[in-house]
Amino acid sequence: MNKPNIQVLFIEDDLIDQMAFKRAVKEQALPFDYRIAGSLADARSIINTERFDIILCDYLLGDGIGTELLGRQQDAPVILLTGSGSEEIAVEVMKAGAYDYLVKDSEGRYLKSLSVRIETTLMRRKKEEALKLAEQKLKERATELEARNQELARLSEELRLQSISDPLTGLFNRRYMEIALDKEVRRAARRESPLSVAMLDIDHFKRVNDTFGHEAGDFVLLELGKHLTCSIREEDIACRYGGEEFCLIMPDCPPENAHRRLEKIIGNFKLHPLEYGYISIGPVTISAGVASYPTHVSSPHDLLKAADSALYRAKSEGRDLLVTADAGLP
Repeated sequence: MNKPNIQVLFIEDDLIDQMAFKRAVKEQALPFDYRIAGSLADARSIINTERFDIILCDYLLGDGIGTELLGRQQDAPVILLTGSGSEEIAVEVMKAGAYDYLVKDSEGRYLKSLSVRIETTLMRRKKEEALKLAEQKLKERATELEARNQELARLSEELRLQSISDPLTGLFNRRYMEIALDKEVRRAARRESPLSVAMLDIDHFKRVNDTFGHEAGDFVLLELGKHLTCSIREEDIACRYGGEEFCLIMPDCPPENAHRRLEKIIGNFKLHPLEYGYISIGPVTISAGVASYPTHVSSPHDLLKAADSALYRAKSEGRDLLVTADAGLP
C-alpha cells in the first residue's frame, strides 16, 4: 500500500524561490502535495481551513518574520528558511519553537536536502507525539491507580472500623476495649497517673425485650450508645462490652471525678424519654460499678475485674445504683 503524500505549506514571498521549490519537487519526484502562500497573512488564512503535515516558512517576509507563525499553528511542525547563515538567527528560530532551519543559497542547493530534513522532522514529531501519548496514558494510569489506592484505603479503614466497632451502637466493641484498656493500663503504670474504668448495665433489659420486642430493645441500646458518646470526654473510650453491658475507660481520671461523672451519666439517662415509634418505653435505669487505679487496686491490670465486681454489687443491692469499688483490692 502506497504511503499518502506529505501535505506541505510553503510560505515564501520571493517568486524565484517559489519557482525553485516547485522545480525541486518535480525533479526529485518528492511525495509532496503542497500549497504556496506569499505572505504570513495568506498563510494564516490557509492554515485556518486546511491541515498540513509540515510547514516550510521563510524567515523574512514582506509582512513580518516567520517566527510570528510559531505557536499559532500547533498541528504541524515548522522548518524556517533563512538567507543568512547567522548563528543568532539560528538560535532565535530554534528557541521560538521551530523544528529545524535551512540556510537558503542563490543556486537552490538547500532544496536538495529538503526531503531528508522533512523526513527527519516528521520522524521527530512522530516520536514526540508517541511520547506525549505515552505520558498521557501514564498520567491516566497514575490517576486510576491513585483513585484505586484511595478506594482501597477507604475500604481498609472501613474494614478496620468494622472490626473494632459495635454495628448497632457504633461504639467500640469488646475486642477494641481489651486492646485500648491494655494500652491505657501500661500508660497509667508508666506515668503513675490515675485511670478509672466503669462497667454499666441496663436494668431489667430482658423485660424491655419481652414487653416491647427486640427492636425496641435495640433502640434502647442505640440510645444509650448515643448518650455515652455525647457525655464523655475526647480522651475517654466508650465500648459495648456485650449484650446490655457497656464499659467506659477514663484516662487521667481520679475516683472522685469518675464517680461524679458516672452519677451524671446514669442520672441523665434515667430522665431521658425513650419512645419507640408511638410506644413510650418509660424510664430506663442503669446500674454501674466504677474502679480507679491506684486508689482501689494496686495494679491497673485489676481495674476491669474491680469495676465488674462493683457492678455486681449494684445489681444485687437493688439496681439503679452506682457502686464504687472497695479500696485495697489486690
